[in-house]
Amino acid sequence: MMELRMARNTQSQERAFQAAEVAVEDALGNPVLSTSTPFNQGTTAVPNGYGDQYDYTLQFVGQTPLGTGMTGFSIGSAFQSYHFQVDATGTGPDNATAQHTQSFYVIGPGS
Repeated sequence: MMELRMARNTQSQERAFQAAEVAVEDALGNPVLSTSTPFNQGTTAVPNGYGDQYDYTLQFVGQTPLGTGMTGFSIGSAFQSYHFQVDATGTGPDNATAQHTQSFYVIGPGS
């Protein structure tokens, strides 16, 4: 009986982990990249997840100029890198949860 419980716990944690990964993928594909207002994705069912859910917050962290090796001759120096962060939570069976944080940069015009 103990082995079955251990296997169930492992499976629940893996499903929560995968739900959090789906949240990160959803956020990376999100066209709402605001530098002024965080985007909060409410609780959403994982497609084909059999009850698994996720939510996330996508927020702007800051901007920095591109490094000297990134500017090159053709793009000039008028570009910035915009840093965003995703804080995702996945929920699987038996209230198993997983939290993931993922950051990414978007290159865009400078100010």
